[in-house]
Amino acid sequence: MRYFRLAAVVFLLAGQSPALAQSSTDLVRANPRAQYALLKDVNARTPYRLPGRPDPRQEYDIALCGDEAALTADELTGRLAYLARQVDKASFMLQWADYPRSIWQPLLADYERTALDAAVNGLSSDNDGTSRIKELLTQRLEAQRRTSGNRLPHVKWLGCAGGGVELKIKTIPSGGDVWVILEFWHDLCGKQQLDADDRNQCNHGMDFADGDETELLGSYRYVVTWSNGRQRKGRQEFDDNWKNPTWTIRYSGP
Repeated sequence: MRYFRLAAVVFLLAGQSPALAQSSTDLVRANPRAQYALLKDVNARTPYRLPGRPDPRQEYDIALCGDEAALTADELTGRLAYLARQVDKASFMLQWADYPRSIWQPLLADYERTALDAAVNGLSSDNDGTSRIKELLTQRLEAQRRTSGNRLPHVKWLGCAGGGVELKIKTIPSGGDVWVILEFWHDLCGKQQLDADDRNQCNHGMDFADGDETELLGSYRYVVTWSNGRQRKGRQEFDDNWKNPTWTIRYSGP
C-alpha cells in the first residue's frame, strides 16, 4: 500500500494519471524532483557489502565505480539515478568508516542539492558546482583523520572504472528476442505504477538477438519472446562468480 501512495503522489504532482503515462522517462521529465525521491527509495533497497571493520591503513573511495551506476539511455534519468546512488554510497561508507556525521552530512546534503538543481535545470554535469563541495568535504575528512591520530581510514572521492561479465546470449529454441533490464529500473517502474515487463513503458532496457555478445554486471530481469508468441520471463545475476561464456535461456513452458 505504501508504494501505491507514493506513486499516486508522483502522478498528481506531475499532472498525469497512470493511464496517460507513456513511459518511465516521460514521468521523470514531467517532474524530476518527485521522481528523484522514488529513485532514492529504490536505491535504498540495494545494500552495500563491505568487509568487517575499516582498516585505518587503507584508502577508501566513496565515489561510484562505473559498474555501480544504473545506466540508461535517457540523460536526465541517468543523472538522477547516479546522484541517488552516489549520495547513498557516500553516506553509507562514511558512517561505516566512523567519521562523525557532523563533519560530512551538511556538505553531502549540499552536494546533493546542488547536483539535483543542476540536473533539473539542464546544466552540464562537468560544470554543476559540485567539484568545490567534494574538495571541501575530502579536506575536512582528512583534517578529522589527523585529529584522530590517524585512527580513521583515509577517504578519497575519485571514482573508478568498471566492466561487466563478457558473455554470448543463446536462446533455446533459437531465434528468441531478448529484452534485458537492470533490476534497479525494473523496481523503479513498479513504483511508477507502470508495467515493468513492458519495454515501451519501462524504457530503460536493452534489446538483444539470439547470438549477440555483450557485457552485463548486476541483477537483471529479462523477457524472451519467440516468433510463435511464446515468452519466458526471469531474473539473472551476473557477478565475479559467473564463469560461463554463454548465457543460455530455454523456453520452459508447454
